[in-house]
Amino acid sequence: MSSDALIALREPAAHPVDLGRGGRVPSSGPAPALAAPPAAVDDRSPAQLVLRGTDTAKHVIQAMALTAFLDGTQPYAQTGRVHGLDAEPQWEVGGGRLTRQFSSESADVGLLDGPGWTAMVTRMVKGATSQAEISVTAATDSLAREVLDSLVRAHEEKEEADSGTVSFGFWHLSKMGTAVRITRDTRAPRWAAIRNNYTAPARTRLDHLTGFGPEDLSGAILLLHGPPGTGKTTALRALAQEWRQWCEFEYVLDPENLFSSSSYLLDTALNRGPERSDWRALVLEDCDELLRSDAKRAAGQSMARLLNLSDGLLGQDSRTLLVMTTNEDVQRLHPAVTRPGRCLAQIEVGPLTAEEAAHWTGGAGHDTGATLAELYSRTSPGGGGPLYTPPPSTGSVGMYM
Repeated sequence: MSSDALIALREPAAHPVDLGRGGRVPSSGPAPALAAPPAAVDDRSPAQLVLRGTDTAKHVIQAMALTAFLDGTQPYAQTGRVHGLDAEPQWEVGGGRLTRQFSSESADVGLLDGPGWTAMVTRMVKGATSQAEISVTAATDSLAREVLDSLVRAHEEKEEADSGTVSFGFWHLSKMGTAVRITRDTRAPRWAAIRNNYTAPARTRLDHLTGFGPEDLSGAILLLHGPPGTGKTTALRALAQEWRQWCEFEYVLDPENLFSSSSYLLDTALNRGPERSDWRALVLEDCDELLRSDAKRAAGQSMARLLNLSDGLLGQDSRTLLVMTTNEDVQRLHPAVTRPGRCLAQIEVGPLTAEEAAHWTGGAGHDTGATLAELYSRTSPGGGGPLYTPPPSTGSVGMYM
């Protein structure tokens, strides 16, 4: 509950607000006369709501959701989260009814009252972000769990046959030093629609990989390497689309912080609620410095923590696949990362050959290979420029792909 709405546990509020089931909030204006205290006070209900000038109806709903928990009639509480929301909110669930609702541009908040339980559902719909937080109080713990499960199922996105998006989780370390995760619906193509954007060796291996199921995962690391602009990120989005039934993809915005902060790593690795998918793919892009053969010296304990997350004690039974991309040549990568048994697959995503580039552009001749980014650039209005030139064998390149 927001700190803007205070619950006074000892002192009664100057202008108390009735939080009964038919509760009401006084409108602005002169303070009402104080009512005479009741003849008998139920010591199970020590809380009264204090409203500030900045409080909104949302804060009142947050406080009302705790009324039965505070007075002891519903002493059990459960919370859950939904990643990827159904377009239409389902308020009437399990015999409950919607008693309060607050809506804004970024969120819908509903208070539900059912037989022996109370629930608050907060649907966050800002931009492409689509997630919900659900809290339930109930007379018994089993009832709280049952209602929570029903609400999660009612609000989660229903699978569509030809969906063009996939729900991605995005992690980052906040300025306060806490791990933050948000969910965003991301456009993700089907692999069949983009497979001709890749050179034959990569295409063959990705054909095989996109057909995997959870029983086929024999390693903890998936590695895509190759020059910038060859489509590694797009291939990962297509993989998320093909695996969407059983694997949730999460993108770490700051991998350099993930393996340098033990608390951030633990929060990310162990954040697995019961409503989550069977498997999770943790995506780490541009890991050049971390994956090089001198990573132990250059990155301190980061490499050790990465290996611990992949198949060490931290990674045991976590059902987490580390998906990493790098611009480095595979020969320069740390052998501990690429060894058989630990690495599910290492796929080189290189530029198209001259013949493949000609086929891609509809027959236009090419004397040399080209990256996917260069082909798009040359075929767009005003495009044109040098095609792919292999990088020198030394040095490293780190940039967005």
